[in-house]
Amino acid sequence: MKFKIADGGELVAGFPSEILETLKYRNKFDFEKPNQEFMEAFSQKLKVNNGLLIRTMSVSDFISDLIQTQYLTRTDTESVF
Repeated sequence: MKFKIADGGELVAGFPSEILETLKYRNKFDFEKPNQEFMEAFSQKLKVNNGLLIRTMSVSDFISDLIQTQYLTRTDTESVF
């Protein structure tokens, strides 16, 4: 799946965990944090900067909310997950 990222760039990934790892890799400050800590920090950043509420209970919820809030936008036509 291909996604456009709201704050610039694109990513290609097949599973929610791959999307998360790609987002972590793109992040200069939080990329070494464990997944849960990264999701919480990223969610807080999006809340403060963009007013977006992103769940962090699971990777699937996190990615689903990023898509629903249009932080990530699908740019291909294949089925989701």
